[in-house]
Amino acid sequence: MEANKSGRQSLFRASTASSSASTFRPAQSTTRPGSTANAATTTTTNTAKVGKRPLRTTTTTSSSSSMAPFSVTKAATAADVAATLDSFRDATNAVKAAAAPRLQQQHQELPLARPSSTATSKVQSIQDVELDSVDLFVDSDLVNAKRTIKLLERELLMQKDDSERRIITLESENARLKQNMQDSLSKIGKLERDCTFLLESNKKLEESQQLKDAEREQKDKESSFITTKLQSENASLTEQLSVTNEQLRDLERRREHEIRNSKREADQYRQRLQALELQSQHEMAVAAKTAALKQTGDLQSQISSLESKLISLKHGNASSPDSFQTIKKQLEDQLAYIHTLETSNTHLKTESQRLRTAHQSSTAQEEKIRTLEIQVRAMDSLRTRLVEAEAEATTLKAEKRRWSSLLRESDLSSNGEVTPLGLARALETERLERAREMERVSEELADVKVLRAHVGELEVEIGELRKRLADEEAKAEVQSRQVKRLEKGRDLVAGEVAFLREQLTAVRFQDVDADTGINDNLLRDQILELEALIERYRARVADLEVELQSASNMPSIPNVEAQSDFTAVKRKLEDKVKQLEKEVENFDNQIFVLERAIGQGAFDRDNLKVLQLAENPESKAFVIRKELLDTLQAENKALKARLLGSEFGGLVPVEVVKSIELESRRLQGLIDERDKRILRLREVFMDKSKEFKEAVFSLLGYRVEFQESLVRLISTYADPQDDSSFLFSSQENDNGTMQIVGGSPARVQELNQLRQHYVLEGGSVPAFLAFVTLKGWERHYGVEDMEQ
Repeated sequence: MEANKSGRQSLFRASTASSSASTFRPAQSTTRPGSTANAATTTTTNTAKVGKRPLRTTTTTSSSSSMAPFSVTKAATAADVAATLDSFRDATNAVKAAAAPRLQQQHQELPLARPSSTATSKVQSIQDVELDSVDLFVDSDLVNAKRTIKLLERELLMQKDDSERRIITLESENARLKQNMQDSLSKIGKLERDCTFLLESNKKLEESQQLKDAEREQKDKESSFITTKLQSENASLTEQLSVTNEQLRDLERRREHEIRNSKREADQYRQRLQALELQSQHEMAVAAKTAALKQTGDLQSQISSLESKLISLKHGNASSPDSFQTIKKQLEDQLAYIHTLETSNTHLKTESQRLRTAHQSSTAQEEKIRTLEIQVRAMDSLRTRLVEAEAEATTLKAEKRRWSSLLRESDLSSNGEVTPLGLARALETERLERAREMERVSEELADVKVLRAHVGELEVEIGELRKRLADEEAKAEVQSRQVKRLEKGRDLVAGEVAFLREQLTAVRFQDVDADTGINDNLLRDQILELEALIERYRARVADLEVELQSASNMPSIPNVEAQSDFTAVKRKLEDKVKQLEKEVENFDNQIFVLERAIGQGAFDRDNLKVLQLAENPESKAFVIRKELLDTLQAENKALKARLLGSEFGGLVPVEVVKSIELESRRLQGLIDERDKRILRLREVFMDKSKEFKEAVFSLLGYRVEFQESLVRLISTYADPQDDSSFLFSSQENDNGTMQIVGGSPARVQELNQLRQHYVLEGGSVPAFLAFVTLKGWERHYGVEDMEQ
């Protein structure tokens, strides 16, 4: 019985060893037939305490077989854990398969006596050898796993160091950018202070200049009034002379015009006669053609009747050759006459075609003559205007020469005193200096714009760096989660390996102590626990895979958040840039208004007082002007006497001259009122057109600019770097052209495609403009990027 037990135990051990070898040694080579187990030699034996049982690790070399340890990669994944679990599951199944016949035999046999100590020691030694082989596999896996975990921890630390180093560099770069921004802001503040200082100094200078001009105007009012009065009288007299001369010229022009009109009417009558002749010839040709066609029809009918008669004669009287010859001759004559009619018909057709083309050319020539007549009439009015402008220019040039000579003489006789010419020169130099200052201010404003643009670029770069920092933080977080997951998996594997060792040890001890009467239900429960453990491992592996997939998808969330933050910051900066551009435009308008006021000599009369010397050079200039006025009055009287005492003086009564003067003054007043009305209407039109442009810009999103027979449209959402606009021109019959001006080649190609679809194919310009506005709005607010 003991021999049978020992045989069964050896068989059990052999099956267990074979199953273990097949499970835990996948790299083992096949054994040759002549080899034995005695060829193995033990090289090293290490003993370590694991739990309460000594753990032996044995390394064996053989000529026929060798154990290849598992190759553990640096990045331990869930697949390695699953392979280890599958190996433990196969070992458990092998243990169950080996223990099943033993349990059945225990149920069949009677309880036996306790084996001897020798057999027990043999069994224990065999089990120790088997456990040593299993422990070798488990310990090698643990060592490789620990080594892999250490490598992963080292790589994680290196990645953390790299990320911290990157964060430090990014922070330093951010600090540098902030410092640059502060420097640029300080420069901007300095430039703004300089600008305000220049504006204040400009304002003070303008106020002083306004005071000087007001005092000068107050002194010059009386003299200017008298001067204007005398000049108006002189101008009225000269105008009367020019009117009389103009009347004579008008009479001559009227005669010439009547002569030209008579010649033109004669030419028109001649052209009409030619046209009537052509028309009559055309009608005659048409009548002849119709008559010829009628005759040909009659002849064809006669021919048909003659042919019918001929046929009847042939059938009726074949024996009359004379009548047949006569009929044949008549037919030949009729055919010759038809041929002549056809030739004359073709000749009439060509003649009618020629007359039709001549009629068309004559109508075109008449139209050209009408346009030339209109141009000649316009040239007459232009000639009169040219004569008036030349007369006015000559008078103005003479007056300019007189004033320049007067000022030059006063400047030469001043003896170092202040003269009006010197004062005008000083004023001109001051204005030039002011213009230079304003130019410098404009250059500084341009520098401010450049600095603001640089600040915007720096802010964009800061936003990009923040985005990169957020991405790096997300990557570091994902890597830390992976490390935590690996640490959890390592702890779980270590605990489960220890548990499986204890379970295998317990199973083997139960196999040895099976004769003591222990219940088989305990073994079944342990096997069920092992199966439940395997199922837990499978569930854990599935959870790890799901967590790994979710962790790989997580970095996209911070990117979306960073993109939204970047879009919000971009919008704020764009709004700020628009506000600053509006402020700069307002400053430019104020500068333009101030420059215009300076050019007109405006100043603040409330804050400035003008001191006057006893012997002021201005009073001397006033005396000179008074003398000039006296000379002008004397000249005016002489001109009146010359007008009244001329050879036509006896023929023209004084009352007529006075009535003409009154009429001329009345007409001058009407002209002044008309000029004022026109000026007022222009101002109202400019205001209304400005309101209309602003309404179109706010409602439709296009800035409208009217040019000569052209309309330019600029979208409010147009890119500053891509300055594209639309140019429309109107023609007759509600036709027009559209042109795309400016912009990059890609933008022009895109707009041409839209124009092809909406304007050329669809025939709708509003649809084209609306689509361009919608696409510009989406591009401006980043709607496409958010949708993507």
